[in-house]
Amino acid sequence: LQVIAGREHAIQGQKFCCGYGEKLDYRNSIKCFERALNEGYAPASVFLARMYWYGFGCVKDVVKSQKLCEDNCAAIQKLGNTSDDELVQLAMGFLSYRGFGIQKNFPEAFQYFESAARHGDAMAQYMIGIMYDVGGEGVSKNQVEAVRWYEGAAAQGHALAKYALGLIYKSSGSITDHRKAVELLTSSADQGYVDAQVQLGEMYDIGYGECITQDKSKAVKWYKKAIEQNDGDAQNNLAKLYEIGCDGVTQNIEEAKRLFELAANQGHADAQYNLGRISSEESASESWYRLAAEQGHDYAQYNLGLIYLKRYENTRSNHQAKNEAVKWFKAAAEKGDEAAKVQFDRLSKQSRKLFF
Repeated sequence: LQVIAGREHAIQGQKFCCGYGEKLDYRNSIKCFERALNEGYAPASVFLARMYWYGFGCVKDVVKSQKLCEDNCAAIQKLGNTSDDELVQLAMGFLSYRGFGIQKNFPEAFQYFESAARHGDAMAQYMIGIMYDVGGEGVSKNQVEAVRWYEGAAAQGHALAKYALGLIYKSSGSITDHRKAVELLTSSADQGYVDAQVQLGEMYDIGYGECITQDKSKAVKWYKKAIEQNDGDAQNNLAKLYEIGCDGVTQNIEEAKRLFELAANQGHADAQYNLGRISSEESASESWYRLAAEQGHDYAQYNLGLIYLKRYENTRSNHQAKNEAVKWFKAAAEKGDEAAKVQFDRLSKQSRKLFF
Protein backbone atom coordinates (compact mmCIF):
# COMPACT_ATOMS: atom_id res chain seq x y z
CA LEU A 1 0.00 0.00 0.00
CA GLN A 2 2.84 2.37 0.81
CA VAL A 3 4.45 1.73 -2.61
CA ILE A 4 1.08 2.35 -4.30
CA ALA A 5 0.84 5.65 -2.45
CA GLY A 6 4.41 6.40 -3.58
CA ARG A 7 3.41 5.85 -7.21
CA GLU A 8 0.51 8.27 -6.82
CA HIS A 9 2.82 10.89 -5.35
CA ALA A 10 5.24 10.33 -8.27
CA ILE A 11 2.36 10.92 -10.72
CA GLN A 12 1.48 14.13 -8.89
CA GLY A 13 5.13 15.18 -9.02
CA GLN A 14 5.15 14.69 -12.79
CA LYS A 15 2.07 16.90 -13.10
CA PHE A 16 3.74 19.68 -11.13
CA CYS A 17 6.95 19.23 -13.13
CA CYS A 18 5.49 19.17 -16.65
CA GLY A 19 2.38 21.30 -16.27
CA TYR A 20 -0.26 19.14 -17.97
CA GLY A 21 -2.23 22.28 -18.69
CA GLU A 22 -1.58 23.85 -15.28
CA LYS A 23 1.15 26.12 -13.92
CA LEU A 24 4.53 24.51 -13.40
CA ASP A 25 5.41 24.08 -9.73
CA TYR A 26 8.90 22.67 -9.39
CA ARG A 27 9.12 22.97 -5.62
CA ASN A 28 5.98 20.91 -5.06
CA SER A 29 7.20 18.51 -7.71
CA ILE A 30 10.36 17.90 -5.70
CA LYS A 31 8.33 17.41 -2.51
CA CYS A 32 6.14 14.82 -4.24
CA PHE A 33 9.12 12.91 -5.64
CA GLU A 34 10.86 12.95 -2.26
CA ARG A 35 7.72 11.67 -0.56
CA ALA A 36 7.30 8.93 -3.19
CA LEU A 37 10.90 7.86 -2.71
CA ASN A 38 10.50 7.78 1.09
CA GLU A 39 7.45 5.55 0.55
CA GLY A 40 9.64 3.07 -1.28
CA TYR A 41 8.78 3.92 -4.88
CA ALA A 42 12.23 3.65 -6.48
CA PRO A 43 11.38 5.17 -9.93
CA ALA A 44 10.73 8.49 -8.19
CA SER A 45 14.49 8.75 -7.60
CA VAL A 46 15.04 9.17 -11.34
CA PHE A 47 12.41 11.90 -11.63
CA LEU A 48 13.92 13.67 -8.62
CA ALA A 49 17.38 13.27 -10.17
CA ARG A 50 16.13 15.01 -13.30
CA MET A 51 15.16 18.04 -11.20
CA TYR A 52 18.68 18.27 -9.78
CA TRP A 53 20.24 17.65 -13.21
CA TYR A 54 18.57 20.75 -14.67
CA GLY A 55 18.23 22.78 -11.47
CA PHE A 56 14.43 22.85 -11.69
CA GLY A 57 13.19 24.31 -8.39
CA CYS A 58 16.56 23.65 -6.72
CA VAL A 59 20.26 24.33 -7.01
CA LYS A 60 21.65 22.41 -9.98
CA ASP A 61 23.59 19.41 -8.64
CA VAL A 62 24.74 16.88 -11.25
CA VAL A 63 26.58 14.80 -8.65
CA LYS A 64 23.47 14.42 -6.49
CA SER A 65 21.46 13.63 -9.61
CA GLN A 66 23.81 10.82 -10.56
CA LYS A 67 23.94 9.40 -7.02
CA LEU A 68 20.15 9.27 -6.74
CA CYS A 69 20.01 7.15 -9.89
CA GLU A 70 22.91 4.90 -8.98
CA ASP A 71 21.58 4.23 -5.46
CA ASN A 72 18.20 3.13 -6.79
CA CYS A 73 19.14 1.63 -10.14
CA ALA A 74 19.01 -2.02 -9.05
CA ALA A 75 15.52 -1.66 -7.57
CA ILE A 76 14.26 0.10 -10.70
CA GLN A 77 15.78 -2.55 -12.98
CA LYS A 78 14.07 -5.25 -10.95
CA LEU A 79 10.73 -3.52 -11.48
CA GLY A 80 11.56 -2.98 -15.14
CA ASN A 81 12.04 -6.70 -15.69
CA THR A 82 8.61 -7.57 -14.30
CA SER A 83 6.39 -4.56 -15.01
CA ASP A 84 5.32 -2.59 -18.08
CA ASP A 85 4.04 0.24 -15.86
CA GLU A 86 4.62 3.51 -17.72
CA LEU A 87 6.44 5.24 -14.85
CA VAL A 88 8.82 2.29 -14.45
CA GLN A 89 9.47 2.27 -18.21
CA LEU A 90 9.97 6.03 -18.19
CA ALA A 91 12.48 5.75 -15.34
CA MET A 92 14.37 2.99 -17.17
CA GLY A 93 14.41 5.21 -20.26
CA PHE A 94 16.01 8.06 -18.33
CA LEU A 95 18.62 5.72 -16.80
CA SER A 96 19.58 4.40 -20.24
CA TYR A 97 19.53 7.89 -21.75
CA ARG A 98 21.88 9.36 -19.13
CA GLY A 99 23.92 6.22 -18.39
CA PHE A 100 23.48 6.53 -14.64
CA GLY A 101 23.85 3.20 -12.84
CA ILE A 102 23.77 1.37 -16.18
CA GLN A 103 25.56 1.77 -19.47
CA LYS A 104 24.33 4.61 -21.66
CA ASN A 105 22.27 3.08 -24.46
CA PHE A 106 20.19 5.38 -26.67
CA PRO A 107 18.38 2.64 -28.67
CA GLU A 108 17.38 0.95 -25.40
CA ALA A 109 16.28 4.30 -23.94
CA PHE A 110 14.12 4.86 -27.01
CA GLN A 111 12.44 1.46 -26.53
CA TYR A 112 11.66 2.23 -22.89
CA PHE A 113 10.26 5.66 -23.76
CA GLU A 114 8.20 4.12 -26.56
CA SER A 115 6.77 1.55 -24.14
CA ALA A 116 5.74 4.31 -21.70
CA ALA A 117 4.41 6.46 -24.55
CA ARG A 118 2.10 3.65 -25.69
CA HIS A 119 0.41 4.02 -22.31
CA GLY A 120 -0.07 7.73 -23.05
CA ASP A 121 2.74 9.08 -20.85
CA ALA A 122 3.35 12.67 -21.98
CA MET A 123 6.90 12.88 -20.68
CA ALA A 124 7.83 9.76 -22.66
CA GLN A 125 6.23 11.26 -25.77
CA TYR A 126 8.25 14.42 -25.20
CA MET A 127 11.50 12.44 -24.85
CA ILE A 128 10.83 10.56 -28.09
CA GLY A 129 10.22 13.93 -29.72
CA ILE A 130 13.61 15.14 -28.46
CA MET A 131 15.38 12.06 -29.80
CA TYR A 132 13.86 12.53 -33.26
CA ASP A 133 14.46 16.28 -33.11
CA VAL A 134 18.16 15.94 -32.24
CA GLY A 135 18.92 12.75 -34.18
CA GLY A 136 21.90 10.47 -33.67
CA GLU A 137 20.63 9.30 -30.29
CA GLY A 138 19.18 5.91 -31.10
CA VAL A 139 17.15 7.20 -34.05
CA SER A 140 17.83 9.22 -37.19
CA LYS A 141 16.83 12.88 -37.18
CA ASN A 142 13.23 13.12 -38.35
CA GLN A 143 11.43 16.40 -37.85
CA VAL A 144 8.07 15.03 -38.94
CA GLU A 145 8.24 12.35 -36.23
CA ALA A 146 9.51 14.89 -33.71
CA VAL A 147 6.47 17.09 -34.40
CA ARG A 148 4.11 14.11 -34.10
CA TRP A 149 5.43 13.10 -30.68
CA TYR A 150 5.70 16.66 -29.40
CA GLU A 151 2.10 17.27 -30.45
CA GLY A 152 0.97 14.22 -28.49
CA ALA A 153 2.63 15.54 -25.34
CA ALA A 154 1.55 19.15 -25.96
CA ALA A 155 -2.07 18.02 -26.35
CA GLN A 156 -1.84 16.79 -22.74
CA GLY A 157 -0.60 20.20 -21.62
CA HIS A 158 3.10 19.34 -21.39
CA ALA A 159 4.75 22.78 -21.16
CA LEU A 160 8.19 21.70 -22.40
CA ALA A 161 6.70 19.92 -25.42
CA LYS A 162 4.79 23.09 -26.33
CA TYR A 163 8.05 25.03 -26.17
CA ALA A 164 9.95 22.52 -28.31
CA LEU A 165 7.13 22.40 -30.84
CA GLY A 166 6.94 26.19 -30.87
CA LEU A 167 10.64 26.42 -31.75
CA ILE A 168 10.14 24.05 -34.69
CA TYR A 169 7.22 26.08 -36.03
CA LYS A 170 9.20 29.28 -35.46
CA SER A 171 11.89 28.54 -38.05
CA SER A 172 11.92 25.17 -39.77
CA GLY A 173 11.63 25.73 -43.47
CA SER A 174 8.58 24.20 -45.11
CA ILE A 175 6.71 23.57 -41.84
CA THR A 176 7.32 27.04 -40.41
CA ASP A 177 4.09 28.45 -39.01
CA HIS A 178 4.58 31.74 -37.15
CA ARG A 179 1.08 31.82 -35.72
CA LYS A 180 1.35 28.32 -34.25
CA ALA A 181 4.79 29.16 -32.90
CA VAL A 182 3.50 32.20 -31.02
CA GLU A 183 0.45 30.31 -29.68
CA LEU A 184 2.55 27.40 -28.40
CA LEU A 185 5.30 29.55 -26.91
CA THR A 186 2.76 31.80 -25.20
CA SER A 187 0.91 28.81 -23.76
CA SER A 188 4.16 27.35 -22.45
CA ALA A 189 5.24 30.71 -21.04
CA ASP A 190 1.87 31.17 -19.34
CA GLN A 191 2.43 27.83 -17.61
CA GLY A 192 5.67 29.26 -16.25
CA TYR A 193 8.26 27.57 -18.47
CA VAL A 194 11.18 29.96 -18.25
CA ASP A 195 12.78 29.24 -21.66
CA ALA A 196 9.47 30.08 -23.36
CA GLN A 197 9.23 33.31 -21.36
CA VAL A 198 12.71 34.36 -22.51
CA GLN A 199 11.95 33.37 -26.10
CA LEU A 200 8.79 35.50 -26.11
CA GLY A 201 10.69 38.37 -24.53
CA GLU A 202 13.25 38.26 -27.32
CA MET A 203 10.55 38.04 -29.99
CA TYR A 204 8.79 41.15 -28.63
CA ASP A 205 12.17 42.84 -28.15
CA ILE A 206 12.99 42.81 -31.87
CA GLY A 207 9.65 41.89 -33.49
CA TYR A 208 8.74 38.62 -35.17
CA GLY A 209 7.17 38.47 -38.62
CA GLU A 210 3.55 39.57 -38.94
CA CYS A 211 2.54 37.92 -35.67
CA ILE A 212 4.50 40.05 -33.22
CA THR A 213 5.28 43.71 -33.77
CA GLN A 214 8.16 45.09 -31.76
CA ASP A 215 6.91 45.95 -28.29
CA LYS A 216 9.58 46.69 -25.71
CA SER A 217 7.06 46.91 -22.84
CA LYS A 218 5.89 43.34 -23.52
CA ALA A 219 9.51 42.22 -23.82
CA VAL A 220 10.13 43.72 -20.38
CA LYS A 221 7.08 41.88 -19.00
CA TRP A 222 8.33 38.47 -20.15
CA TYR A 223 11.93 39.13 -19.11
CA LYS A 224 10.73 40.06 -15.61
CA LYS A 225 8.69 36.85 -15.36
CA ALA A 226 11.77 34.83 -16.32
CA ILE A 227 13.92 36.76 -13.86
CA GLU A 228 11.59 35.59 -11.09
CA GLN A 229 13.13 32.18 -11.84
CA ASN A 230 16.65 33.66 -11.83
CA ASP A 231 17.18 33.19 -15.56
CA GLY A 232 20.53 34.59 -16.73
CA ASP A 233 19.45 35.29 -20.32
CA ALA A 234 16.50 37.34 -19.10
CA GLN A 235 18.67 39.24 -16.62
CA ASN A 236 21.17 40.07 -19.35
CA ASN A 237 18.52 41.09 -21.87
CA LEU A 238 16.60 43.29 -19.45
CA ALA A 239 19.86 44.90 -18.30
CA LYS A 240 20.50 46.00 -21.90
CA LEU A 241 17.10 47.68 -21.98
CA TYR A 242 17.76 49.47 -18.68
CA GLU A 243 21.12 50.59 -20.05
CA ILE A 244 19.55 52.48 -22.96
CA GLY A 245 15.98 53.04 -21.69
CA CYS A 246 12.87 52.15 -23.69
CA ASP A 247 9.10 51.74 -23.45
CA GLY A 248 8.52 49.89 -20.22
CA VAL A 249 11.72 50.94 -18.41
CA THR A 250 13.41 54.23 -17.68
CA GLN A 251 17.14 54.35 -18.33
CA ASN A 252 18.90 53.23 -15.16
CA ILE A 253 22.59 52.32 -15.43
CA GLU A 254 22.78 51.08 -11.84
CA GLU A 255 19.88 48.70 -12.39
CA ALA A 256 21.49 47.55 -15.62
CA LYS A 257 24.72 46.85 -13.75
CA ARG A 258 22.86 44.96 -11.00
CA LEU A 259 21.14 42.71 -13.53
CA PHE A 260 24.33 42.15 -15.53
CA GLU A 261 26.04 41.09 -12.28
CA LEU A 262 23.26 38.66 -11.41
CA ALA A 263 23.66 36.96 -14.78
CA ALA A 264 27.46 37.21 -14.80
CA ASN A 265 27.72 35.54 -11.40
CA GLN A 266 25.84 32.58 -12.90
CA GLY A 267 28.56 32.31 -15.54
CA HIS A 268 26.65 34.10 -18.31
CA ALA A 269 29.38 35.03 -20.81
CA ASP A 270 27.55 37.88 -22.55
CA ALA A 271 26.68 39.49 -19.20
CA GLN A 272 30.34 39.23 -18.18
CA TYR A 273 31.30 40.94 -21.45
CA ASN A 274 28.70 43.66 -20.87
CA LEU A 275 30.03 44.33 -17.38
CA GLY A 276 33.49 44.66 -18.85
CA ARG A 277 32.11 47.06 -21.43
CA ILE A 278 30.38 49.39 -18.94
CA SER A 279 33.01 49.24 -16.17
CA SER A 280 34.83 52.51 -15.62
CA GLU A 281 37.97 50.85 -14.23
CA GLU A 282 40.27 48.98 -16.59
CA SER A 283 41.11 46.34 -13.97
CA ALA A 284 37.42 45.48 -13.58
CA SER A 285 36.92 45.46 -17.33
CA GLU A 286 39.88 43.14 -17.74
CA SER A 287 38.54 40.71 -15.12
CA TRP A 288 35.08 40.52 -16.67
CA TYR A 289 36.40 40.34 -20.23
CA ARG A 290 38.69 37.50 -19.24
CA LEU A 291 35.86 35.46 -17.72
CA ALA A 292 33.80 35.90 -20.88
CA ALA A 293 36.78 35.36 -23.19
CA GLU A 294 37.64 32.07 -21.52
CA GLN A 295 34.12 30.92 -22.43
CA GLY A 296 34.76 31.79 -26.07
CA HIS A 297 32.99 35.17 -26.25
CA ASP A 298 34.59 36.77 -29.32
CA TYR A 299 33.86 40.41 -28.45
CA ALA A 300 35.35 39.87 -25.01
CA GLN A 301 38.39 38.23 -26.58
CA TYR A 302 38.86 41.20 -28.90
CA ASN A 303 38.45 43.77 -26.12
CA LEU A 304 40.81 41.86 -23.85
CA GLY A 305 43.30 41.90 -26.70
CA LEU A 306 42.94 45.68 -26.93
CA ILE A 307 43.72 46.07 -23.22
CA TYR A 308 46.93 44.07 -23.59
CA LEU A 309 47.82 45.87 -26.84
CA LYS A 310 47.53 49.22 -25.06
CA ARG A 311 49.89 48.01 -22.32
CA TYR A 312 52.41 46.82 -24.88
CA GLU A 313 52.29 50.01 -26.97
CA ASN A 314 52.73 52.18 -23.87
CA THR A 315 56.16 50.63 -23.20
CA ARG A 316 57.17 48.55 -26.26
CA SER A 317 59.02 46.34 -23.77
CA ASN A 318 56.17 44.40 -22.17
CA HIS A 319 56.37 41.36 -24.44
CA GLN A 320 54.15 39.32 -22.16
CA ALA A 321 51.36 41.84 -22.80
CA LYS A 322 52.02 41.58 -26.53
CA ASN A 323 51.81 37.78 -26.40
CA GLU A 324 48.51 38.01 -24.55
CA ALA A 325 47.19 40.48 -27.12
CA VAL A 326 48.18 38.15 -29.96
CA LYS A 327 46.57 35.20 -28.19
CA TRP A 328 43.19 36.89 -27.73
CA PHE A 329 43.12 38.58 -31.15
CA LYS A 330 43.82 35.20 -32.72
CA ALA A 331 41.02 33.56 -30.73
CA ALA A 332 38.51 36.24 -31.81
CA ALA A 333 39.76 36.19 -35.42
CA GLU A 334 39.18 32.45 -35.60
CA LYS A 335 35.52 33.15 -34.80
CA GLY A 336 35.30 35.56 -37.74
CA ASP A 337 35.95 38.89 -36.00
CA GLU A 338 37.44 41.03 -38.78
CA ALA A 339 38.80 43.75 -36.47
CA ALA A 340 40.60 41.10 -34.43
CA LYS A 341 42.03 39.60 -37.61
CA VAL A 342 43.47 42.99 -38.61
CA GLN A 343 45.15 43.39 -35.21
CA PHE A 344 46.40 39.81 -35.19
CA ASP A 345 47.92 40.16 -38.67
CA ARG A 346 49.55 43.47 -37.74
CA LEU A 347 51.14 42.11 -34.57
CA SER A 348 52.21 38.93 -36.32
CA LYS A 349 54.01 40.94 -39.00
CA GLN A 350 55.77 42.95 -36.31
CA SER A 351 56.90 39.70 -34.69
CA ARG A 352 58.28 38.41 -38.01
CA LYS A 353 60.17 41.66 -38.59
CA LEU A 354 61.72 41.46 -35.16
CA PHE A 355 62.65 37.83 -35.71
CA PHE A 356 64.40 38.48 -39.03
